[in-house]
Amino acid sequence: MKFRFKHPTGVSRRTFCQAMPLCFIGGSSALTGAALAAPSGPLEHFFSNVKTLRAAFQQSVLTEELELIDQSQGELWLSRPGRFRWNYGTPLEQVVVADGEKLWIYDPGLEQAVLRNQDSALGDTPAGLLAG
Repeated sequence: MKFRFKHPTGVSRRTFCQAMPLCFIGGSSALTGAALAAPSGPLEHFFSNVKTLRAAFQQSVLTEELELIDQSQGELWLSRPGRFRWNYGTPLEQVVVADGEKLWIYDPGLEQAVLRNQDSALGDTPAGLLAG
């Protein structure tokens, strides 16, 4: 993944890169709620001290054999607790916005938006953890 910070966050690029993969761990991962509830070291610093950040990202989805299935990129803005905007730019544009109460998922290609309760939509997912 490549990240380009636009504003100093008080956290090192290395610490951020160690915490960011949590966004991409699926619900069936080996990490349990108890493991995620008590981060330590760089993760503890990230979750305790980072309130805002902006990053460009590239996300790759691989098979178990490490073959590339899908690749996307975009930008992420985070304002903790609870608020973020996740813009996927390519290959298919999508915007995900959370305001602390509601979660909007907008697909410009379909001209469709989905509105959900943020807590029930995110729960204990990595996105929910990242949002704080």
